[in-house]
Amino acid sequence: MNEEIKWEIVWGKGSAYNMGRVKDNPFCSDNRLERYRNEKNKWKYFISDSREYCKYSDDREFDTMEQLNEAAIAYLRRQW
Repeated sequence: MNEEIKWEIVWGKGSAYNMGRVKDNPFCSDNRLERYRNEKNKWKYFISDSREYCKYSDDREFDTMEQLNEAAIAYLRRQW
């Protein structure tokens, strides 16, 4: 069976609202994402894993969550 690998970020709810993981993807099972708004009210994110907190931090600022998700997925895809 040849299923296509999914690259979708699922963000938490409630107190975990800004924490995310890539859904149903064995290549990213150890990665977790954290998003936040900076002082300019722009979205930013960083990625951690079980070995390293904040192993990657994107310097760019994003106006929308869709832009942030696209950038995070693009970075993760380049790693595999």
